[in-house]
Amino acid sequence: MWNLTNAFVSNGRPWMPAAKPVVESLEGRTLLSGSGFELPAAPAMAEAAILQRVAMPNVKGSYAGTIKPTGYPMSFSSTLVILTQSSTGALTGKITVAGVGVTNFAVTGKIDAKGNFTISWAKGTSTGSIKGKRAANGSLSGAFAGKMNALGALRTVAGTFTYTKK
Repeated sequence: MWNLTNAFVSNGRPWMPAAKPVVESLEGRTLLSGSGFELPAAPAMAEAAILQRVAMPNVKGSYAGTIKPTGYPMSFSSTLVILTQSSTGALTGKITVAGVGVTNFAVTGKIDAKGNFTISWAKGTSTGSIKGKRAANGSLSGAFAGKMNALGALRTVAGTFTYTKK
């Protein structure tokens, strides 16, 4: 016989309706869509200034100049040829310093966006580096140090240099 108590008992357990998931609806808003909130575009001049600021100065080319060791009565004529310059500022080329045994030595170096550079070489017992800055007119100047065959012997020398683009 069927009764209300039997209707809610199945396999010895009371029957309960399946639990319904509780879902709360979100508020009827759309965030930041069509609200008029937009970031202003950067002015074209500002963008050009940023690009100009990170551009590497171009130093590729041939230079003629002098190297003046500190404490020596004379300067030595020199040529510097920068054959390649990468977009990251890496440099390769060759250097000659007349009278000190440095003839067409391979050089490597780097220049930064501000025009500061370092160029170095090593061949046999002769080593050296020049560190300086590219001027607005394209000339290069700064300090050098190295070991060179100066005045008939291998000497440690330091001093200044200047180069003008040919």
